[in-house]
Amino acid sequence: MSYEFKLVFEDSLSARHVLDSVKTSTAYIGENGECIYLKELSVKSEAAYDVRLTLEDSNSLWLEVGFRSPNLYELLKAAIDTKQYRCLEGGEQDDEVPLHKAFRLKHPPTVQS
Repeated sequence: MSYEFKLVFEDSLSARHVLDSVKTSTAYIGENGECIYLKELSVKSEAAYDVRLTLEDSNSLWLEVGFRSPNLYELLKAAIDTKQYRCLEGGEQDDEVPLHKAFRLKHPPTVQS
């Protein structure tokens, strides 16, 4: 079962930047039109992909998460960096959640040094 979230950015360049950024990672397995597919390679799942990002318009992406993955969360969080955004469960304006909840993580992973 997968979960969908809408990432809405304050500016019109951030959504495209996030897509371009994750395409350089080893988790990137392909794209189809405006959809980018990511896979957690350290886990042997039968799913074709674990995360799909779809560009909806210049300032928003749809995020589909099919697998609980701290690594893919960290990848997306790094791609978002300091950009201002909202993560909306099901795209509902009144249902904002932290990004780590989209990945079904109870808490944001702690950075290991």
